[in-house]
Amino acid sequence: MRKIIIALIASTGVLSGCSDFLGTDPDNRTYIDTPEKVSALLVSAYPSSTFYSVVDARCDGFVDYGTAIAGVNSLFTYQEDAFRWREYSLAGEGAWDGYEPYWSAAYEAVAAANHALEAIDELEKTHGQTTQLEHSHGEALLCRAYAHFCLLSLYSDFFDLDNMASNPGIPYATDPEKTTYAEYSRETVAVTLSKVLQDLEDGMKIVGSASDYNEPKFHFTPQSALAFATRVALFTRDYQNVVYYVNQFFPTPSLFDKPGTSNTITKTPVRFPSESDPCRIFCRSYLTDWNKISTYNDNSDKIGQEFASAGSNANLLLSEPMTAIGRTISANLYTRYTLNEEVFTKLTTENATGADWVYSNCAYGYSGGAKGKVLAKYYEEFYYSDIVEGIGTAYTKLPLFRSDEMLLARAEANTMLGKFDEALDDLNCFIELRIPADDFDIATTSLTQAKILSYYSAQLNGANTFINSDFNKGRFLDGEQGRLQKALILTILDFRRIEFLYEGQRYYDILRWNIPVTHRDNSGQTSTLTPDDDRRILQIPQTAILAGVEANPMNNIPQPW
Repeated sequence: MRKIIIALIASTGVLSGCSDFLGTDPDNRTYIDTPEKVSALLVSAYPSSTFYSVVDARCDGFVDYGTAIAGVNSLFTYQEDAFRWREYSLAGEGAWDGYEPYWSAAYEAVAAANHALEAIDELEKTHGQTTQLEHSHGEALLCRAYAHFCLLSLYSDFFDLDNMASNPGIPYATDPEKTTYAEYSRETVAVTLSKVLQDLEDGMKIVGSASDYNEPKFHFTPQSALAFATRVALFTRDYQNVVYYVNQFFPTPSLFDKPGTSNTITKTPVRFPSESDPCRIFCRSYLTDWNKISTYNDNSDKIGQEFASAGSNANLLLSEPMTAIGRTISANLYTRYTLNEEVFTKLTTENATGADWVYSNCAYGYSGGAKGKVLAKYYEEFYYSDIVEGIGTAYTKLPLFRSDEMLLARAEANTMLGKFDEALDDLNCFIELRIPADDFDIATTSLTQAKILSYYSAQLNGANTFINSDFNKGRFLDGEQGRLQKALILTILDFRRIEFLYEGQRYYDILRWNIPVTHRDNSGQTSTLTPDDDRRILQIPQTAILAGVEANPMNNIPQPW
């Protein structure tokens, strides 16, 4: 992996500042007077920053190694902010990654979408409705919904579903901003979510297809809109709609091999999707192929390029934000806060199938005393503004939505709907491209009820495990059916944890399933982020609070540092 330490040190002092709350002045957007200019404007309706780097170090398994190989405490203060669950960033404004930059980037994307919608309205009045304008209208609505949903799920108490009608939401901007600031009420999570859902529903109906774009993977299409709708439905426990959306993309397993034995709990016949099953065939072409990616294990740059390739059918929507995430995940080369090496090794190898994952073949370690390893998902493009001084901007291509998320969402939804055989069918389709080809055998490596119940027996029997905690009380069926349901959820969460490592999804799972997280710093001090800890929600940035946006309460911190 490339090590641009000199360039990084030089650039940390000159990172461009973020614009103020809710975007910038309209500038050339005033002159959006053709359908082509609307399409061009929508390129900026996707956030130019990423929340992946904001929430990564907030998760379980991260440790404080005390120092970075680069010879400083940590070159990325936002990693320390995340690791310590700080209310505000010590770095303040003006970094690529962090609480404030993502908030600002999301609202800048919203502003672009709103300017596009305004321009479309004016163009339709003078030129009539055209297919191109209709498709741009759909894309703008989806972009506006997406940016607001990301903010809602991170900066509000979104996952407290019982109190959506009273918990503050986030400002939902629908008018093009003519000045730097605008006054918006936070309203409630329920109201904000209803606006997201309306834009999502309306946008899905009219968004253009892949053939409408020169680079379709960087625009919403019907397929990526389905992935977005799937995520919203999963996060709101709308399990019937999860299945409905995913079924429009993935076939349902329908052809099975049956060894003649019965399942432990349901007593239904054990079954595995057969070689000719339509879903299993589809998955071979439309899931991320980690067996293929692992063939580049001697070239970490190639792994990153292949993972985020526009040519991959699994990548439904891509982005290329300004971010240093490729460096902050690189063991402790640049930051003292990184995933524990033992945890990483376990994640990339062990699982309930009994065969090792192939992810481990994409893992990289470093010499020179570095601690930790990295799954080489990301390839950084560094654009120099001053080659002599080593100053420039880092961009990294990364997926916003992958088909893999949809299949696992259907498995989770079917689990919670009590359709355990259907959940196992999807999981057994999922594993094929994640187990080395020489080790994979559908009859021996597939999951069964007995296998996952045995693998997770310690957690299922543990009185203090999150799956059995009072915070998750009432979410599962009673008796043995509930025990199987819990085992399936543990399986899916483990699959999601490694599959979406460095993609922000683990933090969402921590919030969704009330998973406590304990961090220990290098001095031995500890703090636990409990499910009722106010620090689980990102604080509204100070720039927005100064503009009149209500701050999130940070009063309940049961186990502080």
